[in-house]
Amino acid sequence: MQESGYPPSQKLYRSVICCLCRTGNLQQVLNLLDMLFSHDESEGDKSRRIFNYFIDGAGDALKPELAREVFERMSLRGIQPNMDTNILMLLSYLKSNHISDALNFFNDLANKHEPSVRLYNIMILGLCKAGKPDHALEMWREVREGGVVSSLHCYEELVHVLCTGGDYDMTIKVLNDFQKTRLNVSSFIGNTILSHTLKKPELNRAWVRSSALDGEELMLGQLVGAFSDGIRVREHLDSLEEVVEQFFRINIFTCNMLLRELTMEGRMDYVCNLFHRICKKGHLPDKRTYDIIVHGFFKHGRREEAESHTVHDDQLNRLKLEWGFVMFKVDVCSYLQLNGCFAG
Repeated sequence: MQESGYPPSQKLYRSVICCLCRTGNLQQVLNLLDMLFSHDESEGDKSRRIFNYFIDGAGDALKPELAREVFERMSLRGIQPNMDTNILMLLSYLKSNHISDALNFFNDLANKHEPSVRLYNIMILGLCKAGKPDHALEMWREVREGGVVSSLHCYEELVHVLCTGGDYDMTIKVLNDFQKTRLNVSSFIGNTILSHTLKKPELNRAWVRSSALDGEELMLGQLVGAFSDGIRVREHLDSLEEVVEQFFRINIFTCNMLLRELTMEGRMDYVCNLFHRICKKGHLPDKRTYDIIVHGFFKHGRREEAESHTVHDDQLNRLKLEWGFVMFKVDVCSYLQLNGCFAG
């Protein structure tokens, strides 16, 4: 393919390397690399790109030792690694949960020059996904002390890993800092906070402690306070989603959480009303939505209504297609109206 003048894509390189790695013979990958350069002695960007593709493929195959060997061969050929190379090497370690290797590689880079925000973000995300919140927080603090704002994705993963580990005091500190960045609260962060608020009281207690110590008003703290007692004593059960929408943009995951809480309290009439409202607002119900409703009806002895709401996979797929067509027509009509196509 390459000899015919058709350079393979990164995706194809990755697929081939992963396939070779599955055979267990990593030497075949290195032989392929040598073969490519025996036919093409070009240097510079093209050669660096090929090495990067091999590091990417080895990392995707969870073979960080192979990625490192390719990285070393790159240096032996006198090709300078670029930012993409370093990121791919970091990812190869992080994907394989080789945390000490990732930290050592990052520190080596830091000793040579100041790491970029992009590298920090990669490390924070990787450490969070590997379940290493202490290391991730250390990296995050370094970034913030330098006056730089981490990415929204970093804040999402920090909040998630801290809440999952039950460290709600630190969660509140991260959220306080997040509020200062003036980034918009994502659905992921909002859903994480709402989910843990509904599950257990510890998050609300951490928020109360933080407010007493710092005197700072946390916007999401108002969400925590609003739902700290679940929905058992809420007055406005007919507008739950509107309460949540004051704090972040809801999605079907949010709706499913609220539906589940209502079914657990036996408020099936409110469940039906909420279901119809979220459909009117453009949220496409998924399999989880119908399962929650059906389970709720069965649990409370309303068998006929449970059966009427049962949706099979083929029906759900058809509903998705019909919904997509309806939403497409809505988008087209909105576009035409905005551009005055319906005027006079």
